Amino acid sequence: MDESAWPTTFFSRQKRTNKPTDYLFAWRGVPFTRHMLKKYIEKLCELAKTDQRYTSHRFRHTLATLANGGGNTDRVD
Repeated sequence: MDESAWPTTFFSRQKRTNKPTDYLFAWRGVPFTRHMLKKYIEKLCELAKTDQRYTSHRFRHTLATLANGGGNTDRVD
C-alpha cells in the first residue's frame, strides 16, 4: 500500500463511538467545538483587556508566520 494512502484508509475504517476519545480535543467529556473555542478566545481577550478582535485563524496565522521567519514561538508578544 502507498504510504500516503495509509492515514485515509486507517481513519475511514475506524469505528466511531461518539465518545470523547473519538475527538482530537475534548473538554469535560464533550467534544471541543468551534463555538467553544470562539468563546474561549473571547474570554481570553476580555481577561487581557484588549479591544482588538481575535480569531482562531489569527492565532494560527501568527504561529505560521513566526515559524516561517524563524521567530520564537514559545513566547509571542
